[in-house]
Amino acid sequence: QHEWWNYYATTNGNNGQNYFIQWSFFRIAVDERNGRGWQNPQLYLSYIVISNGTQVWKEQRIARGGIGQAGMTSPPFQLWLDNWKWRSVSANPFPGTLEVSTDLFSVHLKTSTSGPFLVNGDKGFKIKHKLQSIASFNFSAPFLSIEGTLNLDGQTIEIEGNAWVNKEWGS
Repeated sequence: QHEWWNYYATTNGNNGQNYFIQWSFFRIAVDERNGRGWQNPQLYLSYIVISNGTQVWKEQRIARGGIGQAGMTSPPFQLWLDNWKWRSVSANPFPGTLEVSTDLFSVHLKTSTSGPFLVNGDKGFKIKHKLQSIASFNFSAPFLSIEGTLNLDGQTIEIEGNAWVNKEWGS
């Protein structure tokens, strides 16, 4: 019924500043139908936040599934909502590229793994509510290396750093 991806990055810019980036992507099924087009019950939400400690850039988007505006495919791996995309050339998200463009800023990050994935909870399974059958599966990729560019306030900044991704899905 739901899934979400969280991408957190700590970077150093070629201008001497540190930048912190969070991008999240959510899919929510509003019911159990398997409709097509506008009858598709999937909703997608995404937001991005960038901060250098003194200034914040942020934007969010929402889209309906089934009409090509948002979705997920694998292989090759791709998440998208409008022109916001995270994609790779394989079924695995890494190595991959995250591209987010807004009217005010943009992000282009190349991401690769530098360590293993971690399975969270009991072999990836996490009970969310003791009285109801609500649970999810969860894994993390905490050892990621990134490089890319930020375009903030008309200035292009080359960045590099580390990232961590978490994916959770379930009922």
